[in-house]
Amino acid sequence: MQGEGNRCFKLFHASIIVVLILFQCCNLSLSFEVNISSGGAGHRDIAKVPKMMRCIDREREALLAFKQGLVDSNNRLSSWGSEAQKQDCCASWKGVYCDEYTGHVVKLDLQGHSLGGRLSISLIWKHTMSKYKSTLGLVKSIHLSSNRIAGEIPNEITDLVGLVSLNLSRNNLTGQITPEIGKLASLQSLDLSSNQIYGGIPPRLLQIYGLGVLDLSYNNLSGKIPMGSQFQNYEPSNFDGNLLLCGIPLQQCLEEQPEEHPDEHPDQVEKKDGFITTGFYVSLALGFVVGFWGICGSLIFIKSWRYTYYKFLNYVYDWLYVRVALIRRRRMVDG
Repeated sequence: MQGEGNRCFKLFHASIIVVLILFQCCNLSLSFEVNISSGGAGHRDIAKVPKMMRCIDREREALLAFKQGLVDSNNRLSSWGSEAQKQDCCASWKGVYCDEYTGHVVKLDLQGHSLGGRLSISLIWKHTMSKYKSTLGLVKSIHLSSNRIAGEIPNEITDLVGLVSLNLSRNNLTGQITPEIGKLASLQSLDLSSNQIYGGIPPRLLQIYGLGVLDLSYNNLSGKIPMGSQFQNYEPSNFDGNLLLCGIPLQQCLEEQPEEHPDEHPDQVEKKDGFITTGFYVSLALGFVVGFWGICGSLIFIKSWRYTYYKFLNYVYDWLYVRVALIRRRRMVDG
């Protein structure tokens, strides 16, 4: 028994030593990783250091095509070009911001640059037509407010499904808001205020659940604001300046307002509105049961009434038959 006790004690002691060794190894590996991530001396992982990414060719060509559609009278986009010293749009182009790891263009900010012209929707890339989706599909923010851009908002802009913020306010944009705008599921901010956009508000805007900022004020929008919990949470100022726009949170639409008759007493109006009630349907059902079964039930269950009714029908039939025959005979004699 004493030998077995000593053996158990030795095994227990050895297991404690093994656990302490493993714990020490884990601490060493953890401190090594911390030194790597924090840039400790002698342990800096070069692969994790952001590299200077150059502009992607396809995206640079797309931006140049976008520039061709604009009128830059003040030469604000002079840094944009295809010359050798201007090849890197991420480093030197004004208003262009790229992801530091991938080099993709993620933001275009040209607010207040007095740019005119129209928004370009495509470009020719190696003899094929490329759309926004395949060229600038990773852009998350487009700010072109306070310019003089005219024309309609291109439908292809809805292909930028990663777009988070779109600001085209204070321009001269016309046309309608594309119904496909609901495809921008990631959109959180949309500002189209102070333009000349007309038509209705697309109901598909309600599909953008994360749209926290919406400003459609001072346009020529008309019709009813779509019903939805999102739109009712916006301030009326977000829809101001659209004289033909109605609905919550603005004033009630005319076709929804009840007709007022000043000559009628309020009690009379309530009586008209309450004509069709539960009592009406009950009386209708009772009248049908009593009227229908009062006649048909009597003919079914009272034999004498049934014979009398059939005799009456035969008499009427014979009388009509004789009258028709006499009339036809008289016409044949006269003819």
